[in-house]
Amino acid sequence: MIRSEKPMPKEIEGVLDEFKDVMPPEFPKRLPLMREEDHKIELEPGAKLPIKGSYRMASPELEELRRQLKELLDARFIQPSKAPYGASVLFQKKHDGSLRMCIDYRALNKVKVKNKYPIPLIADFFDQLGRARYFTKLDLRSGHYQVRITEGDELKTTCVTRYDSYEFLVMLFGLTNAPATFCTLMNKIFHPYLDKFVVVYLDDIVIYSNTLKEHVEHIRKVFKILRQNELYVKKEKCSFAKEEVSFLGHHIKDGKLMMDDSKVKAIQEWEPPTKVPQLKSFLGLVNYYRRFIKGYSARAAPLTDLLKKNKAWEWDEKGQRAFEDLKKAVTQEPVLALPDHTKVFEVHTDASDLAIGGVLMQDRHPIAFESCKLNDTERRYTVQEKEMTAIIHCLSTWRHYLLGSHFIVKTYNVATSYFQTQKKLSPKQARWQDFLAEFDYTLEYKPGNANHVADALSHKAELASMTSQPQVDMMDLLREGLQHDPVAKSLIALAYEGKTKRFWVEDGLLYTKGRRLYVLKWRNIRRNLIKECHDTKWVGHPR
Repeated sequence: MIRSEKPMPKEIEGVLDEFKDVMPPEFPKRLPLMREEDHKIELEPGAKLPIKGSYRMASPELEELRRQLKELLDARFIQPSKAPYGASVLFQKKHDGSLRMCIDYRALNKVKVKNKYPIPLIADFFDQLGRARYFTKLDLRSGHYQVRITEGDELKTTCVTRYDSYEFLVMLFGLTNAPATFCTLMNKIFHPYLDKFVVVYLDDIVIYSNTLKEHVEHIRKVFKILRQNELYVKKEKCSFAKEEVSFLGHHIKDGKLMMDDSKVKAIQEWEPPTKVPQLKSFLGLVNYYRRFIKGYSARAAPLTDLLKKNKAWEWDEKGQRAFEDLKKAVTQEPVLALPDHTKVFEVHTDASDLAIGGVLMQDRHPIAFESCKLNDTERRYTVQEKEMTAIIHCLSTWRHYLLGSHFIVKTYNVATSYFQTQKKLSPKQARWQDFLAEFDYTLEYKPGNANHVADALSHKAELASMTSQPQVDMMDLLREGLQHDPVAKSLIALAYEGKTKRFWVEDGLLYTKGRRLYVLKWRNIRRNLIKECHDTKWVGHPR
């Protein structure tokens, strides 16, 4: 987080003026250079690309399609194609009301050979940056369009529209392996300066120097490389000659490396609980990391005492101190670890009615936490769409960690992957698909308490409202009743045999999708449960 804005040194202004051709106000309407590092599309042996028809569009969308196709043709980014196959085109509305073209490349990405490329050790970057005084971060303008498709592979990018079929001559958003291509290009052109005064991590470029005089020369050398390679920078998204920089989830200033506040904000902003369900949610999270927290039981005792049966709720100074102490413990070493690219990343996500949450992990060590309230539109999403929103949000937040390596996404909802195989995408799903194409991941469904850290984070906002919870004796009655319900016994058997993903058993209880309890009819359990939840003092119904 940059806390102060000092005037740009005149020496830096001079360099920027010297290389203003590298920072044009608009992207040049011409094809980029052909390079050895052009984007190659290699298919798996025997793979065939299916023929897709064009999506039906409303009149405003057809008008926008004609306009964007003309713009791409004028820039020579596309050309008419005679391919016997092609991907469908659709539009996604942006926040400003304009339409963004999306191409459904799911079939192509599925059969593309995934590229692997070496990821530098993040700790090595910090060793270099930590000794510097001045920093410049560069952002390339429309980076994907600055790279060509390898000659001969253009046909594979064919998209089908109502007016004609077209193939791309430049790399575009939504193609698997695009980040790998971009990273390879950046590392090659900046190779003479890497580990000296330039670090490149995927699409992040940072120039670092010990003195302002050095920094001026370093920026000049980098801009010369960009000019020689006809690569262009988006000036308004860059920062020049700053004395502090945020990079890869950390903040660097005055030779000090600090954790970026965003990594632990979800925990630090957790409000003190006002009732038992909220406390249980918080303890569910910190208990997961108890093996990393010295003296956990003693430190948590003032809070766990409040969970005792028949214990009156009384939040005092002792409880507040324990609450703050545990929040601090979870967000500091050795609980929070630096990422290690020799290990597999896991992204655990969950969504509630009001919020989404997630945790980035390796070997059960958290790397970063994330929590975010849903807006009014997102709250109207289906359960599956909320779960996908959580995944998209977390992958976007931790993109700099995840690009370039295979990782696992673990989520509660078994139906989350539905849109990856359905025949026709909605505009929203097409936007998600474009974004996800950058990543190499496996989606895993994790029922039960295997995901309770993300669950706690997603429910953090929701628990601020009044909630109720069945009493322990009612839960025991549910467990007993399952042994007398033929339908439940059959479902339990299927769950244990792995023959159903819709139901699972956790702590002696039967759950279904959406983490809903299976409530049987035995001994008036349903009626009593409704009565208990309806009549509790938290609900606010008159008695």
